[in-house]
Amino acid sequence: RTLAIWPYSLIWGLFFFILSIYNYLKFKGDLNFYKSVIILTNVIIAAYIYPAFSVFFIYFFYEIIKKLRKSQIIGLLFISTILAVPCIIYIITK
Repeated sequence: RTLAIWPYSLIWGLFFFILSIYNYLKFKGDLNFYKSVIILTNVIIAAYIYPAFSVFFIYFFYEIIKKLRKSQIIGLLFISTILAVPCIIYIITK
């Protein structure tokens, strides 16, 4: 019953995680760079909200790099690094 309250961080993290799973299953057949950015952005937001979801970033990234070209993989790494900068700054300052 207590998880029914929306301000709890697990609910919001679960929302973005389910959104990333939905997008992954929706675009699994015709995955391209922009669709993979959407998937990884949703997973990164879910990991920011509830850190336990950060493990799934590794799985999604692994599944995505199997289907993309080398230049697109480098672009995904760059975008993921940019999205991880606030977390890195937080870890350094703590």
